Amino acid sequence: MSGVSNVENLSPQVLRQVWKEVTELAREPPEGIKVFLNEDDTSDVQATIEGPDGTPYIGGLFRMKLVLGKDFPACPPKAYFLTKIFHPNVSSTGEICVNVLKRDWKAELGIRHVLLETRCCSSCMSEWERMMKGRWFFSSLECPRAGVGIYSIYIPLSVVSLLILMKVLKDI
Repeated sequence: MSGVSNVENLSPQVLRQVWKEVTELAREPPEGIKVFLNEDDTSDVQATIEGPDGTPYIGGLFRMKLVLGKDFPACPPKAYFLTKIFHPNVSSTGEICVNVLKRDWKAELGIRHVLLETRCCSSCMSEWERMMKGRWFFSSLECPRAGVGIYSIYIPLSVVSLLILMKVLKDI
C-alpha cells in the first residue's frame, strides 16, 4: 500500500469530483461509516467502519484507506484495512478483495458504493463462512497496546476441542 500522494496523477476534474463526494460523505455519512477529510491531499480517502450488529465484528471500529490510482475512476481504487482484521476477503496486508473492486467496477459507482460494499462484506456471511459454520469457533481479541483495535480470527473447532482436552488432562 502506497503512502505517497497521488494528487499529481489525477486530473483536476477527478480531484474536484472526489472532493465533492468525500465532503458529502463526511457531512452525511452512511450508517456505520465515518469519512475523514484531508484538505492537503484529496486522493487520501480514509474512513472508519463500525462492525455491523449480528456479526463477529460487532463493537469493532475498523480504519480503512482507499488508494486512487492514476486511472481512477475508469479503474477501481484499491482498498485496505489499516486495522488488523481476519476475514476471508481481506489479505494479510489488509487489501480488501470484493467484486466491486475487481470485475464489477463501473466508473459511476464512486467512493460511497465502495465504502458500503466494504461494510456489507463484513456483515454478509460469505460462502466460506457458510461452509465452515458449526466447524469453526470465532474468537475476538482486543489489543489496545498494539493500537490496532480488535483482532478477529476463526479457529477450527477440532483445535479448540483439543486445547480444552489438553487443559482438562493437565488439571487432572
